[in-house]
Amino acid sequence: MLPVAHLVATTALVGVFSTGEGVVRVQLHQQRLRSTLSKYLSPAVVVEMIRDMDRLQVSLGGQAYDVIVLMTDIRGFKKITQSTEEGTVAELVDRLNTYFTAVVQDLLDMGATVDKYIRHAVLSYCGTPLRQGPETDAQNAVEAAIRFCATLDRLNAKWQEQALDHWEHVVILSAGSVICGNIASSKLLDFTVIGDAVNRVSRMEYVAKEHQCQIAASEQVVTLAKIEGQARKLGEFP
Repeated sequence: MLPVAHLVATTALVGVFSTGEGVVRVQLHQQRLRSTLSKYLSPAVVVEMIRDMDRLQVSLGGQAYDVIVLMTDIRGFKKITQSTEEGTVAELVDRLNTYFTAVVQDLLDMGATVDKYIRHAVLSYCGTPLRQGPETDAQNAVEAAIRFCATLDRLNAKWQEQALDHWEHVVILSAGSVICGNIASSKLLDFTVIGDAVNRVSRMEYVAKEHQCQIAASEQVVTLAKIEGQARKLGEFP
């Protein structure tokens, strides 16, 4: 028979090992969850979602935030797809993924949140969940837009060497109050932003295309980012 003291010590040791193993399992689970979600959601959104794993409650709802909405859209993509032959579809998809990968990296570098891909466009915003103040958020959005253009120039130079067509894009920046949160159905949620600042982006895109502008921003964005001296006024539009 083993001494009682030895049995107690053994039991306590097993308890310590079990507890430690449980903590490690939880940490590994959180890392896997974070890694998996990061492939579908912007990193800032993932951090917000798994902030408290023990009380993780995902439900419909949202809050109002002042943000800078930022969208980049490839011009003439419909024409590009129509002229794509069956054997070059994979090549087109690869180019689109290369563009998206580079643009998203520019956004993440500037602390922006990637909202979604809309066909051949990327919708994002600065101001939530990561908030650095209206002026800084606007400046970061403008810097991201400038980086987009440098990124596309770099990609076009690479594609030109491969005898591939030149791509163009338009970048739109709009400021305003939006509702941000889980919006859709309780069965399938979408963490996104809705509001006039988002709707205005699509209208501004038409103006930018008419004036052959690579980057177009609303007056509020220009004022917040303090770039009046670098901007050219296009006019006022309904």
